[in-house]
Amino acid sequence: MAVVTIALNLRASLLVFLLLLASAATAIVLISRSEAGAQALDRGRMKLPLLGDILLKFRLSQFSRTLATLLTGGILGRRHFEDSLGGCIFTFRTRIENLEEVVYSWGAPLQHCAGSGELAMAEMLLARGADPNGQIYASGTPVSSAYRARDAAMLALLERHGGVVAASTAGYHRDTDLARRMLAAESAGVLPSGAVSPGKTVVEELLDGDCGDPEIIRMALEHIDWPRDDPRWYPILGGPLAFWNHIPWIQSTLWPFDRTTYVECFRLILQRCHANLSGSFGRTILHDVVAMGRRDGVRDWVTEDEVLAFATTLLDAGARLDVRDDLLKSTPLGWACRWGRVTLVNLMLERDADPVETNAEPWATPTAWATSRHNDEVLAALRAHGRSHS
Repeated sequence: MAVVTIALNLRASLLVFLLLLASAATAIVLISRSEAGAQALDRGRMKLPLLGDILLKFRLSQFSRTLATLLTGGILGRRHFEDSLGGCIFTFRTRIENLEEVVYSWGAPLQHCAGSGELAMAEMLLARGADPNGQIYASGTPVSSAYRARDAAMLALLERHGGVVAASTAGYHRDTDLARRMLAAESAGVLPSGAVSPGKTVVEELLDGDCGDPEIIRMALEHIDWPRDDPRWYPILGGPLAFWNHIPWIQSTLWPFDRTTYVECFRLILQRCHANLSGSFGRTILHDVVAMGRRDGVRDWVTEDEVLAFATTLLDAGARLDVRDDLLKSTPLGWACRWGRVTLVNLMLERDADPVETNAEPWATPTAWATSRHNDEVLAALRAHGRSHS
C-alpha cells in the first residue's frame, strides 16, 4: 500500500523527468548530425570522469587496428575506414585542445598514402584536415613522398590542398628547372609559404640538400658571399659525402642519378671555403671523408676509389693531417687505421702523415687502432714506412 501511495505522489514528477529525458535525447541526435555538433558532444564526453578515458582508449585501439590493416596491405571497406578515422580525429582534437598542450601528429598516414599512390585515402585524410606539408622526422613531407614517387596525380591533389614542393626536395632530386624557378621567385618576393624552412633561404636549402647536381650548386653559390671560414660551410661541404641518392635504403630505380657528380659538387663548394673547417666533436671534413659510406650498420655504398678522390681533393686544397677530434682523440690517419681504409692510410702516409704520433693517447695512435682492429694490412702499410711502434 505504501509503495502505491509513493508512486501516485511521484507520478507527475516522473512524467516530467521522462519528458525531459526524451527532449535531451532528441536534442543530442539533432546536434550530432552536424560536424561541429558532433565535435562539441565529443568534447563533453571527454570531460566526463572515467567514461572519457575509456572512450579515448576504445577509439585509439579501433583506429590503430584499422591503420595496421591498411599499412600491412589488408583490404578494408571504405566506410569502415571513414568511421574509424572520423571518430579518432574528433577525439584527438578534443584531447589536444582541452586537456593537454597542443601537440601535432607527425602525419605518417598521409605520407604513406602519398608515397604509395593511395589517392582516395589521401583525399579523405586531407578532407579531415591532414597537413600536406607536415614534416615527419627524418622522412620528409607527404609532398616530398609524392614527388619522389613521381606521382603527378597525388602531387596535384596535395597542391590543391596547399601542398608546396620544398627547395630541399629540388636539391635532393636534382630538379634544376625547379631550383632556378624558386631562386627567381625568392628574388621577386613571391616564394610560396612552406617552400623553405623557417629562417632559411632557397640557396641554403638547395645547398643543404646533399645535392649531387653541379648546375644547382653553381646557381646557389652565385647568390652567397660568406667568408671562407664561416661555420655554415661545414655541413654544406659535407653534403656530397653522403651520396644521398645512392644510400641503399634511399636509392630508387625511379631516380637513376649519375654518382660521379658528387665529387664535382664537393670541389665547387671547396673552392669557396677552407679545407680545415671543423664540426661537432672537433671533426674536420677529412675525418668525415674517412667515415664515408658507413651509417646505421650499413656500409660500402661508397667505393674506396670514390673515398680516395674526396680525400685527394681535400689534401690538394691544404687539409691538415695533424688535427685530432675530441671524441676518438685521433687524427684522420688514426681514423683511417680504425676503419681499415688501407688506400687512405697509404695516401696520408705518402702526404707525410706521422705514423707514430708520439703525442697521442696510447690507445689512439695509428698503430694502436690497427692492432685493436686486428688489421694486418694496415699494420703492414704503417711498417712499410719504417716508423711504426708496437
